[in-house]
Amino acid sequence: MKYVIAPLIAVGLLFTNFAEAHKPEPTPVKHASAAEIGTNGKIKLRGTLTGIAGNTLSVKNVAGTWTVKTTAVTDLIPENLASFITGRLVGVHGTMATGTDWTVNAKSVHQFTDKQEEKEVKKEIKKELKNIRKSAPKPKMFEGKVQAIASSTITLNASTSPITVMTNGGTKFISRVWSAITLGSIQIGDKLQIWGHRASSTVTAKAIRNLSIPR
Repeated sequence: MKYVIAPLIAVGLLFTNFAEAHKPEPTPVKHASAAEIGTNGKIKLRGTLTGIAGNTLSVKNVAGTWTVKTTAVTDLIPENLASFITGRLVGVHGTMATGTDWTVNAKSVHQFTDKQEEKEVKKEIKKELKNIRKSAPKPKMFEGKVQAIASSTITLNASTSPITVMTNGGTKFISRVWSAITLGSIQIGDKLQIWGHRASSTVTAKAIRNLSIPR
């Protein structure tokens, strides 16, 4: 069975009864993850477990919040829902519920271990950076040490002359070991790799990798 990767917009288009009230929430999620939906209604998705109510799970990813229904024959890892932990990454295989958007009848639900979760998150971050580097117009890479930090801007001592790096809500911050970090974790003297678009001495950053973290 071939699956079609369903990004944010494509996932929404697959639901014919998708209403305005069901739009994906704008708040960030812990794990960048996706849904794969087959033409026969089969689905594979990954996301953060945000709640458990009886035999029903709430799983949130970049597409939105999913209702995942389990039964006595659902294959669970660990073996019972009492061992599942909110905030952890889970993988779900199942089928879309008929007539109900964002609802999955689960054939299996797998909660990732710490090592599995770390591996998956690193893989997602690497893929995201690869897509940023290939996006059009193609961003350039700049490297240097941090001279100053003020609000959402960073002054970088680049190879030729200092540049001002502008960040925004879409800027991705990554550590040397491919974990997600924040602007607040950057310190004076840190060595950064920056991908962005330059105008004069200012670069609007799409992604920043801090080669000094972990310290």
